[in-house]
Amino acid sequence: MTWRAIDPGRVGDIMTVWDAAPWPMTKPETLEYGVNTFHWQIGIEEERPFLRNTVDDVPNERVSVIGGDDRPTTQISFGVTDIIREITDESLTWLRDQLTLLIREGTTRWGKPKLITLKSGNRVAKWDLPGGARIAFSETQHAASVDFYPPDYADVLRQLGE
Repeated sequence: MTWRAIDPGRVGDIMTVWDAAPWPMTKPETLEYGVNTFHWQIGIEEERPFLRNTVDDVPNERVSVIGGDDRPTTQISFGVTDIIREITDESLTWLRDQLTLLIREGTTRWGKPKLITLKSGNRVAKWDLPGGARIAFSETQHAASVDFYPPDYADVLRQLGE
């Protein structure tokens, strides 16, 4: 079986651009920034806008932006691999390899991450960046994904001990 993933260098580039964005931004400002910067598109579901990564070859184009019209964005998340429907030893190995490649890319850019192994056995790698933002790469049995937390919300997470 062959699965697809966004190149780790491309993922690193996307995260670096989000880190350099003019935070804080509201959800509408974040959506506009994604369209203008990455040439992504805006989709509408249940009358709510969301970003669509139509540039990179991923089956799930949805980029989740958590925030409000008048509140700062707190998180940007998206999948970087195909979603694995049939879990096999081969698919689990492939996903672990994808996360390892992402961690290598992140380590090259941002230094050593905080590595966490969850009770499920899945791994999460987190970087707290000099400007205050946080980046996390994670895996499940079905996919690998990335999360970006703008400086203000990353600070809240740190205060909570996360």
